Amino acid sequence: HSSEKGFSPAVKKTKKSSANSPQNDTPKSPLLAQLLEEESAKKEALAAEIAELKEREAYVSENTDAGRIPDAVANRMAIRMAILGGVPVFGGLALFIFFYLSAT
Repeated sequence: HSSEKGFSPAVKKTKKSSANSPQNDTPKSPLLAQLLEEESAKKEALAAEIAELKEREAYVSENTDAGRIPDAVANRMAIRMAILGGVPVFGGLALFIFFYLSAT
């Protein structure tokens, strides 16, 4: 039955013996060492990213103007939204009124 699952008794025996032995810090396989190295690099990068975000958040909480959109940009955005949103809406309403009046 053990060969059906893909495990030989010898593999099971070595797994049991390695589980009971004390673990050392140096991996035996170069692929495992590479994987552990990559994982530690990912953890360090994530920690650095979190620290940078905390630093930015502290700066913005101290300096309220730092996270603010300038007035000129905000006004330009509002005009563009009004044009790009208003033209289709009012155009559709005008077409609706036009076709309603032309049908009656």
